[in-house]
Amino acid sequence: MEGLGWKLTNAAVLAGAAFVASTAFEFGWKAATGRPVPAEDDEGTALATLVAFAAASAAIAAVAQRYAYKGARKWIAPRLKGSSVNA
Repeated sequence: MEGLGWKLTNAAVLAGAAFVASTAFEFGWKAATGRPVPAEDDEGTALATLVAFAAASAAIAAVAQRYAYKGARKWIAPRLKGSSVNA
């Protein structure tokens, strides 16, 4: 069973990765399209734009979380000796 230290570290790393990735994607969206990030309650936003933004944002966040998870495992495994966390 993985210890509390790993669980807390993992939660923090994944939350941080998702935040950084989504913030970077929002900045990139504004730079690439010249428009603000679409809001679901905005009547002037096309459904296709909302779906494209949501899909791309989720994909980028998932990739960032995957690499952050792998990096966290590699970093914390030597520090939690006797744990089942493998790098």
